[in-house]
Amino acid sequence: MIIVIPESDSSFCGLADHACVLATELELLGESVQIGHWRQFQRCSPASSLLLQFTPLAYSRIGFSLPLLVQLWRWKRRGCRVISYFHELPFPNGRQWKRRLAVVVQQLYGLLLVRLSFRVLVNQESGLDWLCWLGGRDRVSYLPVFSNIGQLASVAEPMERPLQVVVFGSAGKRRHAHALSAALGGYRHIFGSGVRVLDLGEPLADPSLLSADVECLGPLPATLAFQQLLQSRYGFFYSEPDQFSKSGVFAAYCAAGVVPVIAYGGANRSEFYLTVEELVASSDLPARSASVWSQARDWSSRFNASSAAARIRLLFDQTS
Repeated sequence: MIIVIPESDSSFCGLADHACVLATELELLGESVQIGHWRQFQRCSPASSLLLQFTPLAYSRIGFSLPLLVQLWRWKRRGCRVISYFHELPFPNGRQWKRRLAVVVQQLYGLLLVRLSFRVLVNQESGLDWLCWLGGRDRVSYLPVFSNIGQLASVAEPMERPLQVVVFGSAGKRRHAHALSAALGGYRHIFGSGVRVLDLGEPLADPSLLSADVECLGPLPATLAFQQLLQSRYGFFYSEPDQFSKSGVFAAYCAAGVVPVIAYGGANRSEFYLTVEELVASSDLPARSASVWSQARDWSSRFNASSAAARIRLLFDQTS
């Protein structure tokens, strides 16, 4: 099996991390796996199985890579089976006409990609309808992302952990989380005076904007980052409410038993995460936290790396 990633140099690529974890699980199932850029596999053998890790802007500045599309057509003609895994869907972001036009182009490209693929995976339920429109519902499946940094079958419950909050992920998304906390009075107002807040990841552009109660640990190896998560009760992640299933940070929190807290304002209550507003106003936070923790752990058991590998292998084995 071949897993196609956007960049040959995968040092700082989340899709490459996802591919490496997935490859390990597939090899445990008896698969031989190669990972690389699509140009490395232009002349792969007929009947090869390829998993394309896809986001619109990863292969082209406008989200329409004609060479990749042509290569998919060639793979299909050679009898290869390509599963396109959509890790990001094009969606309007702003009112500029250039942005809106780009989204239309990216959506068109996505539909062409579906048409040339043997099967399609998408990590957002909100993307199923328009991907199924041309591809057919029987060929498009929902598969959320899994934790790239670890998974444990048994972890401590929320109230057995210290009052520690972790803010993990990309610099931009952590900045959103810190800004929302500041707008609502700060971490000590939200969680209590004894809270400890850890910021994990690449340095923020202006760390001076952080409050004094935030400890910046910087980027950590996966094993050390996972250890910090195992010792934390709550964890911020930034996502729009209908897109949380594509968040690797959300998946990592579920895998480590951290109670996920969405850094997105508004009334968007969910069984899988808390909102900041709930933290401030909830009359029974321990019970609500325990409920979310239980649902998040169930989510992790259903959508962990081993189950994703088994699902992908099964899709490749299907005859039609």
